[in-house]
Amino acid sequence: QADVFLKHRQGHRVPVSVHVSPILDSESRVIGGAEVFSDNSSKIAALERAAEMEQLAFVDSLTKTGNRRYTERVLRDSCDRYRRDRENFAVLFIDLDHFKAVNDTYGHDAGDVVLKAVSRTIVNNLRSFDFLGRWGGEEFIAILTNSNKAHARVIAERCCALVRSCVVEWAGRAIQPTISIGVALIQPGESQTELLARADAYLYQAKQAGRDQFYGP
Repeated sequence: QADVFLKHRQGHRVPVSVHVSPILDSESRVIGGAEVFSDNSSKIAALERAAEMEQLAFVDSLTKTGNRRYTERVLRDSCDRYRRDRENFAVLFIDLDHFKAVNDTYGHDAGDVVLKAVSRTIVNNLRSFDFLGRWGGEEFIAILTNSNKAHARVIAERCCALVRSCVVEWAGRAIQPTISIGVALIQPGESQTELLARADAYLYQAKQAGRDQFYGP
């Protein structure tokens, strides 16, 4: 039995499930075969719908990063691995600076373009097994797997510098976003909530110190 795509007489390809059975004579010798074809379109469509629903459940529609629900799941899994295997990780709590001013000055469509540019810049700076999710509004959370203090600080500093160099052209004007970051490494006995609260506190300190920078241990 196999699922294949056969050519329709009108030229397009059709998903078909093929089941082949041998035809035996009285001495159990194969003298022929019977093939049964059944349209597999509904099965394929159902699988595609399931994949689409899964994506909608975990992906932020604007930035194509993980949504808050998925970010919470990844963070929870990271905390579980740390408790079980002592696999260190770091959290970067990222916030766009003066984002309300961007929306008020240029409009929400411009703000959406800035969010996409910033998120893509950050994703391109992370390793393939790191994670970036949109926490809400202009806030993002990056989870750096197998990270230590020195590595997390390097990544945070690089993210700030790369975003600072972004230029979003809008209605003949240039928008140059910046970000502030709070950096926190998981600690023994620390819960997911406590870790995020610490990263958020460091983010607040980065904002108070003038923005466009990171703060952490």
